[in-house]
Amino acid sequence: MKIVYFTAVYPPYICGVSIVAQQLAEYFARKKHSVAVITTSFKGKGYAEKKPGLTIHYLQALKISRKNLWYVVQAPKKQIETIINNFQPDIIHLQDPSSLLLKPFSGAKNSSAPIIITHHFTPEYLLSKSRLTSQLNKSIATKKAILTKIGTIYNKCQVVTVPNPLITQQLKNSGLKVPVVTISNGVDLSRFHPKKKNPQVLSRFKLKPEIPTFLFSGRLENDKNLNLLIKAFAATTRKPHKQLLIVGSGAQEKKLKQLTSKLGLNKTIVFTGKINHDNPILAQIYASCFALINPSIIENQSLTSLETLASGLPVITTNTIGQKILIKDTINGLLVKPQAASLAKAIQSLLNNPEARKKMSLAARQTALQHDIKKSFSQMEKLYQHTIKSISK
Repeated sequence: MKIVYFTAVYPPYICGVSIVAQQLAEYFARKKHSVAVITTSFKGKGYAEKKPGLTIHYLQALKISRKNLWYVVQAPKKQIETIINNFQPDIIHLQDPSSLLLKPFSGAKNSSAPIIITHHFTPEYLLSKSRLTSQLNKSIATKKAILTKIGTIYNKCQVVTVPNPLITQQLKNSGLKVPVVTISNGVDLSRFHPKKKNPQVLSRFKLKPEIPTFLFSGRLENDKNLNLLIKAFAATTRKPHKQLLIVGSGAQEKKLKQLTSKLGLNKTIVFTGKINHDNPILAQIYASCFALINPSIIENQSLTSLETLASGLPVITTNTIGQKILIKDTINGLLVKPQAASLAKAIQSLLNNPEARKKMSLAARQTALQHDIKKSFSQMEKLYQHTIKSISK
């Protein structure tokens, strides 16, 4: 097959969508398919990068917001048309409906390739970046209106895939007319494994391996609610002792460090900065920590949650549609309200109940086994083949 992926983000930028897109592109390239990725250049100017079976086209873009990752692709429509028409794909797979991704519909006018789109986000994600009032942000009608509007884009595709079955149902209820298929993002079960535990890796970040280390891994942005996590850590009792490792980088890093300092937690909370997803140390960090804390309310299917579950870690997270599909309260983690006090209570609960945590750790790995990335790849490959055949009839 000849496959084109359109994605607004792709490594070296790190987030869930970019990693999923990279995993798909590299898997199909390894399988001897021809793959092209069309994405945003965060360097400003456009360029191309070639790997065996895979070409990544980074399109020229202009950053329009200092606070958020908002880029507008400046590449002329003709350039995108040329890439598609020269490549002649059998199928086009969109990773999100951003401004970049509206162009394939015109760019593919000389191509008969079917178009699949994966719905990676939630209305809460878009609302976290809007200037709407708090009341409108929380309104069910507002969220439904977003899904309905998104549906008008999705209805131009042949198939929609969603990693979270609860969100699949949301889309169906919003008037989507095309088929919706649930395919998990998946997790590499051999890479992320409890056996990767290496407590000494924590020493590299000036943490004490003998003290329980809580973990956050991801973008350091407003929508991740990390101010709540830091405040929660400050609200817990001094004993038993604990540490927090924050893995990642982002626009909020400076402010979060300032909050950490203000609360007197510089010796308790450590920021690693950016660690590339393919760095072997990441799996060691995950397996060596005590639990993951993810205070975000905007997840669809959290890749970090999947990877830490596979590493045998219980997860403390918010009781939202994107989290509760993976995390079962008191079984493989704890579900709480997105409030500092609730997070603090959950942290204390895990520390005070080692037997309960041990059971959750075992259940965490069992949950991850249901999301083997090999199965996700196989499902996606079969979907591509079926969609191509149905169009060619």
